[in-house]
Amino acid sequence: MPLLTYNHLNARVFKAPPSIDSSTIHRLGKDITDSAADVVLDCRFTDYIDVTGFRWLMNIQEKQQYKGKDMALVNVTGDFLRLLSVLHANHLLQIYDDIESYITHKEYS
Repeated sequence: MPLLTYNHLNARVFKAPPSIDSSTIHRLGKDITDSAADVVLDCRFTDYIDVTGFRWLMNIQEKQQYKGKDMALVNVTGDFLRLLSVLHANHLLQIYDDIESYITHKEYS
């Protein structure tokens, strides 16, 4: 199943599934890792991540940094946000309230 994506300024936005785990990352991987633009994961419908999914996010971020690009999460709420906070991922990943907040940050940094 292909990801729903769109371009927003200099970023490629990917709509994340309800779960980011070992059963979904294979569908996410190639499209995201092949992106030449900044990657933004829209997590408005995501409410679960397992350790495999978390490692996958960290791996994507590392690959993006190697290319001189960003990887950010937007629209993170509920249990997903609480889990990322417990893991202190808010210090490891770029997390924004929405795409507009991410774009504003990019414009002023």
